[in-house]
Amino acid sequence: MDKEKSLVAQRAAEWLERLEHASPEERAEFVKWLKRSPQHGWEILLATSSNILLQHLIKSNGITLRDIGSASSNVSPIHGFRSTKGPSPVRASIPTSVSRRSRAWRFGTVLALAALISLVTIVIEIPPDHAIVTAASEWRDVRLEDGTLLRAGPRTEVSVEMTAHRRLLRLARGKIMVYVAKDTTRPLYVEADLVSARAVGTAFAVKLSDAKSVSVTVQQGTVAVARRHALGADDAQLTSPNTAMLRAGEGVTVDADGAALLARPADLNRDLAWVDEKLIAGEHSTVADLVHEFNLNNALQIELRDRTVATRQMRGTFRLSDPALFVRSLERQFPVAVVESRGALRVVPHPRSTSDQFENVIAR
Repeated sequence: MDKEKSLVAQRAAEWLERLEHASPEERAEFVKWLKRSPQHGWEILLATSSNILLQHLIKSNGITLRDIGSASSNVSPIHGFRSTKGPSPVRASIPTSVSRRSRAWRFGTVLALAALISLVTIVIEIPPDHAIVTAASEWRDVRLEDGTLLRAGPRTEVSVEMTAHRRLLRLARGKIMVYVAKDTTRPLYVEADLVSARAVGTAFAVKLSDAKSVSVTVQQGTVAVARRHALGADDAQLTSPNTAMLRAGEGVTVDADGAALLARPADLNRDLAWVDEKLIAGEHSTVADLVHEFNLNNALQIELRDRTVATRQMRGTFRLSDPALFVRSLERQFPVAVVESRGALRVVPHPRSTSDQFENVIAR
């Protein structure tokens, strides 16, 4: 995680050096880079002490204050900056030496940057052979040269290989949603650790978990899933225990245990919620389960220090890209307090809570 932040900070510094004499094409590329992750904009702010950069971008791109004002209506509030009531407000990670005036300036500059980059296209086009790597808290939309659309979740690494006979995505970590452009002469394959998945024109997701199990969920069309190297030119192989033919609304999870692959009904709303930056907690989801998912996807980590609350069940739909909003939900539902410590959100027992108070909260 520290390595990812270091790489982003280094990239931000490089951009600041180039922007002074950047070409229009380079400035457009800089705006695309900003759009890829909120962390990119934040590192730019940390690397500069004035709004000269923002003024330069507005002037060079021919964008007026009216443009920014209209675009800002589509910008979500910056999480962590809003004041909260109660004994333990959640605050953004800002050094204590920064004055209130400086915080307000940074907040306004972040909004303006967000408004600026909202004026450009969201989908990034990449060359035929390329690697896509996302950082924590980053969702990225990519259009491949064949027209296939790919949405990569946070902490994802996937390489792209296009040939005259096939299209290949190699998922090294993370998760992707693939909207496959139909091309009957070139099937699209996704390889992820134990699994190969093949499709022609369909929409499906592949998720490689930290436990090295692979999940495939089909939203539309048909996908053939097999243990690595079991998929070949002969479709008769798809009847073997090492393969499964998934149709829309079905999924499969492949582990290293060698068990036969069996298609199962999938809850598309829940299983694919991450594509829309959401997390849907079912009836058996515990607080610890939800915290684990938030930490997998975000740079801002949640430290759960209350073991009693960790095992409690919690249902609802949450913004997966907003851990600060989630912990405020914990404060409302359970007798816990949230404090910021070394850039993390620490959930601890509320100092005024008792066992009776806890049971009352759960009962409600």
